[in-house]
Amino acid sequence: MTKICQIHSEPTNELSEAVAALNLPLCKNYQDALDLGHKLILCAEGAKLSLLSSTLGKQTYLEIDFAGGTLDHRRHYGGGRNQDLCRAVGLNRQRNLQIADATAGLGRDAFILSLQGAQVSAYEKNPVLACMLTRARQQGLEQASVRSDTELLEVLNRLNFIYADSSSQIKPQSFDVVYMDPMFPQREKSAKVKKEMQILHQLLEDDKTNSQHIFATCSSAARSRLVIKRPAKAPLFADEKPSHQIMGKAIRYDVYVKGALPI
Repeated sequence: MTKICQIHSEPTNELSEAVAALNLPLCKNYQDALDLGHKLILCAEGAKLSLLSSTLGKQTYLEIDFAGGTLDHRRHYGGGRNQDLCRAVGLNRQRNLQIADATAGLGRDAFILSLQGAQVSAYEKNPVLACMLTRARQQGLEQASVRSDTELLEVLNRLNFIYADSSSQIKPQSFDVVYMDPMFPQREKSAKVKKEMQILHQLLEDDKTNSQHIFATCSSAARSRLVIKRPAKAPLFADEKPSHQIMGKAIRYDVYVKGALPI
């Protein structure tokens, strides 16, 4: 794994225990982490968990928030079931789908799928990212409860994050739909990539996922369809031709139909 450490700033007991389970070396502060040559720094401060990069400075960080920020805006002002993602998986036709997100990442797509009514099992094999997802979900549930936000409670209760490698854990015919967002191909002009995504790329740069293997596993697990998110001009994943595609300006969804959606 990329060289990574943890630093603490009066974290809650619950957060401290969650981070301790990762068995990352503990540094005194940000400068100490830099001096010891750590590329990434997991910071536990109060109830907040964030990931910093030594190359981007401590003012730039990656965190996951299901109760505020971008996802809160998407929840209130998003495109509903007619947005491309929902059309690709079939949520524009049937809400109560059982969906596996085979590569959870930052959990944003999984959240949108749950928001539109799906039961979502989101798999993440990177231990740091899995910890951040689980903590963000728990924090979201707590904040939703305090605010009496019934919709957010329902969304997060339909969403389950699983620390596991989906390519070895998902069983055949176990979900209506399997969704996958593989790491985008390396961009030639990395300066244009959002800084939080640069941190994510650094965290996952050692990933050696076999595209043919995960495609076969996910295709087998899907009863109705497999959906793969790709940059609009990217090559086909695992060189497999889809049944059809849903094209956006920057993103496309390759849809591999296996059977009819459940009624």
